[in-house]
Amino acid sequence: MVQIDINESKDQLPKSIQNVLDKSNENFLEVEKLYKQHGLPLGVFTKLVNRDVLSVWGGLISKEDLGIRCCIGTAEERNHANSLLVTKPIKLVIDIVSILTLHGLNAADVVVNAFGKLGIAQSTIDILQKALKDYRENELKESAFFRKEGNKYFIHETPPESVKSFADYLEKIIYWINANCEILPCNAALDIPRDERLELEELIGTSFSDTILIASDPGNLLYSDDWTLRQVAKAKFDIDGVWTQLVLMHCRNINILEKDNYNEMIIKL
Repeated sequence: MVQIDINESKDQLPKSIQNVLDKSNENFLEVEKLYKQHGLPLGVFTKLVNRDVLSVWGGLISKEDLGIRCCIGTAEERNHANSLLVTKPIKLVIDIVSILTLHGLNAADVVVNAFGKLGIAQSTIDILQKALKDYRENELKESAFFRKEGNKYFIHETPPESVKSFADYLEKIIYWINANCEILPCNAALDIPRDERLELEELIGTSFSDTILIASDPGNLLYSDDWTLRQVAKAKFDIDGVWTQLVLMHCRNINILEKDNYNEMIIKL
């Protein structure tokens, strides 16, 4: 991505566009502030800034003062979560945040080797497939958009080769999901009031809502690096969850993951 400073010629930027950028920037900064101070599930963040999950995820991990809130928990919480991984056969039900995290670490195959196929919601796959379709349709074009950062205005330009590269990356993730994940039905959606289900979907998005509800089925366990989402799942449905650092620690303990590779992955996290 190339960032072009247009402040010297910003008089050429229509006032209407400046107003939109100002309002959008103010809204985004306010949501960032809420995220820092109180924590927001990623699904709520995307709703408030009216952006897709992938772009919000990418934006958060690119900023050192933000990142994805993934608390490692107290010793008691870690011991409890680890006991869920070792005491009985379980199916990890993974959300889109952890899918992206695993592939960013090149750890996806390690986790499948330890736990077998992962459970996933169809709505999670839908997000990736839609993103892939959008990128494929634009991979031969140079995309650009206006953005305000601080008191300055910029044009961000993305060359076609970068668009194609990310589309190829998404395609590999989807191919991996098809081979290593199992689409599970959202049975719990039938057991809760329709208004309650719709409220949850409106709050955090269908993908995250489905993932939580699927994880509530016996034998399933929520796998999310979104700490606030795990809190919502626990408070609202008494659903326990695990996260990547803990899962990789388990893989290391059972000798599926070598020490050097484990250390490298944890440093990336």
